[in-house]
Amino acid sequence: MGDSSDNIPGVKGVGEKTAVKLLQEFDTLESVLANLEEMKGSVAAKLRDGVENARLSRELARIDTDVPLEVDLTDLVLQEWDRPKLLQQFRSLGFQTMINRFGLDQVAEEDASEADSNGDWELKQISFEESLPEGKLSRLAVVLLEGEGENKRLLLAGMAEKPELRLFPEADSKQITAYLAKLIGQNHTLLAYDWKMLFKQLDFYPAEQTFDISVAAYLAGFDSDAKTLAEVYSQVLGRAMTEASVPSGSLDTTLIEAILPACQTALAQLEAAQVLEDILRERKLLDLAKQVEFPLIAILAGMEKRGVRVEAEILAELGREFNIQAAELEQNIFAAVGHSFNINSPKQLGVVLFEELGISKGRKTATGAYSTAASELEKLAPFYPVIQDVLAYRRVTKLDSTFIQGLTKEIQADGRIHTTYHQTLTATGRLSSSDPNLQNIPMREAEGRQIRRAFLPAEGYVFLDADYSQIELRLLAVLSGDADLLDAFARNQDIHTRTAASIFGIPESEVRPEQRAAAKTVNFSIVYGISDFGLAQDLQISRQEAHQYIEGYHSQYESVKPYMEGLVDFGRDHGYVETYFGRRRYIAELESKNGNVRKFGERAAMNAPVQGTAADIMKIAMIRTQEALDAAGLDAKILLQVHDELLLEVRSDQATQASEILQQAMEGAADLPIPLVAEVKAGNNWYECK
Repeated sequence: MGDSSDNIPGVKGVGEKTAVKLLQEFDTLESVLANLEEMKGSVAAKLRDGVENARLSRELARIDTDVPLEVDLTDLVLQEWDRPKLLQQFRSLGFQTMINRFGLDQVAEEDASEADSNGDWELKQISFEESLPEGKLSRLAVVLLEGEGENKRLLLAGMAEKPELRLFPEADSKQITAYLAKLIGQNHTLLAYDWKMLFKQLDFYPAEQTFDISVAAYLAGFDSDAKTLAEVYSQVLGRAMTEASVPSGSLDTTLIEAILPACQTALAQLEAAQVLEDILRERKLLDLAKQVEFPLIAILAGMEKRGVRVEAEILAELGREFNIQAAELEQNIFAAVGHSFNINSPKQLGVVLFEELGISKGRKTATGAYSTAASELEKLAPFYPVIQDVLAYRRVTKLDSTFIQGLTKEIQADGRIHTTYHQTLTATGRLSSSDPNLQNIPMREAEGRQIRRAFLPAEGYVFLDADYSQIELRLLAVLSGDADLLDAFARNQDIHTRTAASIFGIPESEVRPEQRAAAKTVNFSIVYGISDFGLAQDLQISRQEAHQYIEGYHSQYESVKPYMEGLVDFGRDHGYVETYFGRRRYIAELESKNGNVRKFGERAAMNAPVQGTAADIMKIAMIRTQEALDAAGLDAKILLQVHDELLLEVRSDQATQASEILQQAMEGAADLPIPLVAEVKAGNNWYECK
């Protein structure tokens, strides 16, 4: 039998079962061949035809034992593993499956049991005036405990010869933050699972010397669904958190038992942080963590605490306008149909459109009902005014329910909305927000943009809004190295007109607005690895035309397609792709046996480096902007981050200086061969900034 993976031909037609049977009967290949005359049937014929291949295959598979060796065979005997060292190495590489396969989780349990032994850690109760030993506890885990009223107790954990925990007396936030600032000034690195929450609790926003375990685990590629320290700890260390026991000593055991969970948290933070730092260093992500992700946490905490002013009366006025529009559209629809019905019922709407009105091409769902999804209706809208009205009706009713009513409920007692930013959710590194989601405030439709009128600066302040211009297309040019794309941006040419000229085969001077609009869609779609079918749907053209557009694009920008194909190949080989700054997106879907899932993985591999690099640049811009504003002594703060846009609240008389700082910080966030361009506008509400 042969082995195609090693180019061993074997005897054609003789498989594993037949080969084993022959060797069991004749013992060796030579004995098999010597008895060919006595053998009958097709196997004998195949062996006679394949004698040369049989002997060649044996030689190819034979291990050469005549190779001169400089080591004795006893040196090659497998030694006992250094199991703790192997466990540490596997952890640093994130090889949880290998830890389980080799039973190294038992080593972790033994370590945990040893660490849990009584007296293996020491708890001291000290005052804020007492100094920590210099250099002895350079890394300190921070835990806050609730005290009387608004007071809190600070618990610090460090590692010297053994773990040491220090409990401070109850104090107000100012005293605690002053002490933490002192520790940072002494170059102690402060560790916590969720610094953003602590920053907001203490109203304390340091820019350096902090290590966030949640963010580090996210950056290292661990499951972003982990929501607690215990879950992250289990993923990172491959075992459950150690249960701390009461150590012997002179402290009040009742007090110790009360704070024991906090002690356990502090010790777990020390362990997890050390493993995560090793992993980040191994994957060359530690600089991204320390220079971008960790400093950003304090900025996000400040943004959440500060919030943004939203005027309820303006929202109410817009709501009344949307309700009037909805009522008018409803009457138009009823008039076209000839009777009233529930427009919000997909079943009733489907029957009305595709049966009563006889509109063709009605697609049915698996349940047998007509599909009235927006994607289906948008295909028919150009030909049927009633469908245009249905889509408009849906749009304005959603604006009222989701944004007018939704935002009004979120306005707090200070007249501001305080969204929550998530740094560890998206696969690409982009920020997301919730409660409410301020990143989905509409921008494309005229009605939706009106909602931004309700977002106002405080009295005596103005808004500054900065938006990156075509950042993803610029990054595609940089990452692909395409000479034509780079030249277009270096010359500050209209990239959409240039693309239109290519895909329509006309001079740039003859490009019409609708052709430029189509080219704009092509430009941004290419970044997301769009197919002929997807582009045809977006532009409402045939698949053949869409294919021609894409081919025209790639003939103009010749390096883009090989670059994207290379990303998919890299992703398959390594399991991830990288941004310009080294951030990784792991893409397991590339190995899926399901074709649709695999296609999704390919699109993700093509898009993640561009979108992720844009996210990295935005984060760097946020850090540089706030640092520069603070250094200039300006009363100016970042309020919102929405996709490629930053919104600032600035004291009116400082707007000009702040605008210059903002533009410089955003355009200087990355050293690229072509310029980043940020457009800055001022306004008395968010709408005026666009």
